[in-house]
Amino acid sequence: MSNKYEIEMLSLDTNADAIIIRYFDDNDDEYIVLIDAGKTEAHGEKAVNQIKQYSNSKKIHLAICTHSDKDHIGGFKYVIDNMGIDEFWIHNPQICSSTSKLHSIQESLKDNKNIRDMLDRNGVQFKHVREGLQHSVIPIKILFPDDDFYCLKLQDFRDYETLTEIFLEHINESSDPNTEEKFNKLRDLSAENATSAICYFYPNSQKYLFTGDATPESLEKTIKKYNNETKDLDWLQVPHHGSKNNITTSIMDYFKPKIAYISANKNISEFLVNYLINRGTDVYSTEDGNKLHRCGTDSRVGYSTATKILVFSL
Repeated sequence: MSNKYEIEMLSLDTNADAIIIRYFDDNDDEYIVLIDAGKTEAHGEKAVNQIKQYSNSKKIHLAICTHSDKDHIGGFKYVIDNMGIDEFWIHNPQICSSTSKLHSIQESLKDNKNIRDMLDRNGVQFKHVREGLQHSVIPIKILFPDDDFYCLKLQDFRDYETLTEIFLEHINESSDPNTEEKFNKLRDLSAENATSAICYFYPNSQKYLFTGDATPESLEKTIKKYNNETKDLDWLQVPHHGSKNNITTSIMDYFKPKIAYISANKNISEFLVNYLINRGTDVYSTEDGNKLHRCGTDSRVGYSTATKILVFSL
């Protein structure tokens, strides 16, 4: 018997992630997963409203914060206060002995601590999001990072001003590279993004990979250890909103996804999209609205067949 499920990637007013999975077990009991919750409380409210409107359970069985960048963690402030959550997976810097050496102004660690404090106040169980963590019923598990890698990278987390400077440098870069050689030279070296949790959803023996803002380094390490899970994917969430800095052609060739989704409303790498399309991948983005991927569930009123991204002219 095949299990029903659907994945909805919410369209937000900026490049941010909020992804809802509805999964039905063999008894047709429904389970809700929320992977990230966008940047603002309004984004979190949108996720809550979508779940309440289209779910029968009216609660979240599993929430996952892939990492502590604002465009992934910010919306959880609203979610935690306005919806029941059974289990929450989030990085916990306290597992690392080096935490005491970190400067208190590091913005991402503040946001992370604020969310963990909220979870404590609301009586929500949370677990450190680490390799091997998996749900007891929902076919989802974490492939990356392990604790050693997370604690090593944690020492290189930066304060908010540095992150802002790097972001401004990034958006002022020249346009996308138009050759494979140039594309593969670009690398996201952010320690914060390198620790992004990589989630593997495997209903009916299919392969769905959620990558957050994972970097080429993290993706390569995941492929090396989990080659069967990551080869020839059925579905890929393209890392870091389709950025040219977070994936290489060799990684795309290994993943070889049938379908790729990009949670972004701007700055999608044209080279990346063209590369995937030219190798047979159907590519979609949230630029023009929420995207719903269904298997066995009923269609929704107001949702039409998603339009694929066409090849960019370079």
